[in-house]
Amino acid sequence: MVSPAIALAFLPFLLTLLIRYRHYLVLLYRAVLAAWLRDRLTGVPREQRAFQYLLAHAIPGDPRHVLQTFDQWCYRREHLSSVGPVKGRIVERLLYERAPRRVLELGTYCGYGTVLLAQGLPPGARLYTVEVDPRHAAVAEKVIRLAGFAEETVSAAPRREGETGSSPRWRGGRGHPGTVPPAPTPCPLLGGIPGNGKAGPFPPWIPHPAGAARDPLASRGGEGGWVGPPRPPRPGAEGDPAQVELIVGPSEEVIPRLRERHGLPEADFVFMDHGKRCYLRDLQLLESHRLLAPGATVLADNVLFPGAPRFLQYAKTCGKYRCKVHRASLEYFRAIPDGVAELRYTGNR
Repeated sequence: MVSPAIALAFLPFLLTLLIRYRHYLVLLYRAVLAAWLRDRLTGVPREQRAFQYLLAHAIPGDPRHVLQTFDQWCYRREHLSSVGPVKGRIVERLLYERAPRRVLELGTYCGYGTVLLAQGLPPGARLYTVEVDPRHAAVAEKVIRLAGFAEETVSAAPRREGETGSSPRWRGGRGHPGTVPPAPTPCPLLGGIPGNGKAGPFPPWIPHPAGAARDPLASRGGEGGWVGPPRPPRPGAEGDPAQVELIVGPSEEVIPRLRERHGLPEADFVFMDHGKRCYLRDLQLLESHRLLAPGATVLADNVLFPGAPRFLQYAKTCGKYRCKVHRASLEYFRAIPDGVAELRYTGNR
């Protein structure tokens, strides 16, 4: 049995550790313990609780307001691992500078990064986003629709014997009549629709199909739904909106089929925000399948916390990339340092 004298001797050491790592202890409580307890008590996953908050407070059809409301939830209610507003500004700046035409996102999660990327793409660009968990993909689908983008979901699972043809797709945008996607999981081509000042997935130029169930978002704000303030157009943002495809499946299975099955010849911009241990493996898969365009930009979130040391070491030493780490803070925890790695592909293939 430990004597009181020995226990008292360790007390200053324990207090020092608590003070030094108090922010990490708060993160552990908010992101793991409290969330786990609420999941068990309510029977509703934390991602679904976040969407319910968005549904109650966000302006439908306004991507920026949806992201701001998501940030409010994560700051004031429960922590979710999204890119967040601080590192999001880094992503937005690089998107604006590079104006990529073909973008790949690994790790959709709740759709925060997808909305962030989609709203910053030039007209006619295509965004492919990959999520391994179907439950998270289902939430992301609703978040993207709430932001004003028409949404469906593609499964990366191989077709059953006897199935032929391509998956059904639904387009949103000018000139495409609105239809109700088949339930429960249609196959996605996501037509970005800028904020239109109306609630629900059907913008003013798309008639609501006869017999279709009215979207629950449309019940807000009376008959006309939410009417938000007009947003200034992004320079050069006139024309067809960006197209987004949500793919459900493991990244190591999706990446080898991106060219043949999903029509992605090469990616100009890659955003990694999935499992940190998968960063290096998936980067090498992109290289081996020649899916990185010359001069392509690869962004990787959370490379300092929780960290991706093998990924960073490879990027700095393989000779194929110019590597830079943008230092910032962990999403929704300003006291915990983190960073976004920016890789510029220069390798000979």
